[in-house]
Amino acid sequence: MRSPLLFIALLTVAVAAESPKLEPIFNGRDLSGWHATDRDKFWRVEDGVLIGESTGQLKESYLWTDREYGDFVLEFDVRWTGEIDSGVEMRKPDIQLQLGVSRSLKHDMTGSFYVDSKIKYPEAGQAKTAAQLMHPEGQWNTFRLEAKGADFTVWINGQPASHYTDEKFSGPAPLGLQIHGGLKMKVEYRNLRIMVPGSSAPCPFCEIAAGRRQQEGIVYRDGQVTAFLSLGARNPGHILIVPNQHAETFMTVPADTMHHLTDVAQILIAALQRTDLRTEGFMLQMNSGKAAGQAVFHAHLHIIPRFAGDAPTPPAEGSSGQADAPPPPKRPGDPFPLTELAPVAAKIRAALGVDQKTEIRGQRTDQASALGMTRPAFELPAINTEVTLPRIKEICEHYGLHDLWRKIERDPPVRPFKSDGCTGWFDDWKGESLYPAGFLHDLKYWAGYPGEDVERLAADAELMLDVARLLKSTAMAETMFHGVRLGGSEKLKTSFAWGFGRRPVEK
Repeated sequence: MRSPLLFIALLTVAVAAESPKLEPIFNGRDLSGWHATDRDKFWRVEDGVLIGESTGQLKESYLWTDREYGDFVLEFDVRWTGEIDSGVEMRKPDIQLQLGVSRSLKHDMTGSFYVDSKIKYPEAGQAKTAAQLMHPEGQWNTFRLEAKGADFTVWINGQPASHYTDEKFSGPAPLGLQIHGGLKMKVEYRNLRIMVPGSSAPCPFCEIAAGRRQQEGIVYRDGQVTAFLSLGARNPGHILIVPNQHAETFMTVPADTMHHLTDVAQILIAALQRTDLRTEGFMLQMNSGKAAGQAVFHAHLHIIPRFAGDAPTPPAEGSSGQADAPPPPKRPGDPFPLTELAPVAAKIRAALGVDQKTEIRGQRTDQASALGMTRPAFELPAINTEVTLPRIKEICEHYGLHDLWRKIERDPPVRPFKSDGCTGWFDDWKGESLYPAGFLHDLKYWAGYPGEDVERLAADAELMLDVARLLKSTAMAETMFHGVRLGGSEKLKTSFAWGFGRRPVEK
């Protein structure tokens, strides 16, 4: 058994301009787009990985991009074992993000900025917590490097690591991956992606529906639509519902999707009415086209809770005279307070989780299924059966565990995955199977890294929530949660401990 829906923090979407899209600068097949002196002596590609290696007798080498970059955001995965001295060089005059041990300082300066041979690593640009942010030696680590004007910022595995400001390093230049001379070393890179100002921005609603952002705020998702709260809400409980497949306006949404979208709106309104928000009415609104006020060109339906006296906008002069016009748009910089949105989202999710069976256009659906548990016509692998990576990907996509799959895909555990179900508990309780909850819990434990205490707590809390939704009751869920936290794998006599998939395979 073994992530919580980390209690719904909030959600939604700001419809302002988005960051440009990350684009690959390494194709995973060859060194097209890169150049270096004696390139083939130092650099090669194997199984989608860019490898830099030196025997120790060779001079240093830089692998340069053919293109120059000024402002950019670069993301990449990197790993190594033993001592290395590598990094990413940028701008003109050059400044470098250090990876590994500084040959001059004889100290690991990973994540810090090297500026020149005299100053070396300025105090302000040092990543002093890098050792705590890095995964164990030999595992993949994800770096994000942002160069914007005079500011240079680094994140390691999603956490801020260092920041340095200096207007001197202003000129565009190729990006260079370094191998230091006089050191026997091997460093591996993959998933090198970059975005620069002026690139086309991804659709924010597509990003949410695909699970790439703001997942903690989604209140409903199924195979056709996704629903989330609006950051620019006029009243608490303002929800946006979008088709998962991109459609710009009302007229381009397929008819069956539009029917389903309105059916889901009924489900969500019913859930809102079961909360303590005390809504007195609802307004459904879909703007289609720029002239109608559509700001994000991905069709979306608003569910706007209304209350007596909440001052609807008066009809414009010469209009149809409808008194119940949409509320005025919020002023820039005046979003609904996030501290108030978070508990509202949690109330809606809770209301959906205890919903009764509901008929949707003749098909029987359970609201727990819509939130990711026990969806119809989806069968998990049998207990104690080895599960392949393609099958794991399919399972993660089905349950909306996109971040978990990215973690597994980026650095697959060395041990094959099997689930033993609800270890030490019941796989079936009063006719309801708990195996889906146990399976997903096992999957998160299998993919974990040693030392991820917060992630383990999240996985255990999510197990409790999944069991509660399956049973429509919290009693067994709370018992299992406390058992897992207080008993642990040792007392339960199971090898399914956090990170069990990353333990070395015995030979």
